[in-house]
Amino acid sequence: MAEGPAPAATTDVGGPVRNAAVHASAGWSRMRSVHVSAGLPRHSGRRPRRRIYSILTMRWMAAAVLLCGIGLADVSAQRAAGTRVVSSKTCAASLGMGLKSKREFCDVIIATVPKNSVAVTIPAHAGTATLMFDLHNRFVLPAAIASGLSYARHEAIVTVVKANGDVINRAAVVREFRGLSDLFDQITGGGQPGGVKAVAPGPAEPIRFVIPAGVNAVGIVGSRLQTLTRLGGDEVFESPGRPVAIVSNVRVEFKPLR
Repeated sequence: MAEGPAPAATTDVGGPVRNAAVHASAGWSRMRSVHVSAGLPRHSGRRPRRRIYSILTMRWMAAAVLLCGIGLADVSAQRAAGTRVVSSKTCAASLGMGLKSKREFCDVIIATVPKNSVAVTIPAHAGTATLMFDLHNRFVLPAAIASGLSYARHEAIVTVVKANGDVINRAAVVREFRGLSDLFDQITGGGQPGGVKAVAPGPAEPIRFVIPAGVNAVGIVGSRLQTLTRLGGDEVFESPGRPVAIVSNVRVEFKPLR
């Protein structure tokens, strides 16, 4: 049989140089694959920074949406419950408005009935109501506040009572005074420097009490005051008519009658 033509000889064009280029190209491809799979940027410049900013922006937006959702859920829950919050009080001794907070501050006076201290009216409602207020110690400021020399410690006990004087609950607030930084606010309308009064509220103690169903009026009255000062030592006051503390931000939460 006749033999076919011999196969053409192959020639490695470039020889070792081409082989080196192929190996280098393959290595670079593998390196690029490793970098990409590891999540590393391929190029330097501003692209990675934009990507980081985009991720952070998306996270902030997600957090904002979540917070808005929580807020809307709270509002929806309140509306579903049908509750209202009002402030309806009468103070036997109003101290005036706060210099910074713009709140009205009232003395809590030792008494047995609301009208002699702080009386709170609860609108017609269904079920129980909730009385909320901020309780402050009542500090009398010295004419000159000397650092390290001015000191007072007050422990005040107040009672929430019904219109007839029956006790619903009690609360206490204990704070120390050494300087103006120990105050919640100062009260306008006085003769002290800056036009403030010599009486000032200490830090706020939030108080929250459930008022039994069927009660339409309550009061916040004083029960006892114990003070410790550098000059007067330890003293206790329980006589009617004595202011023992200060209240502000008085509110009532209730469910109106349908």
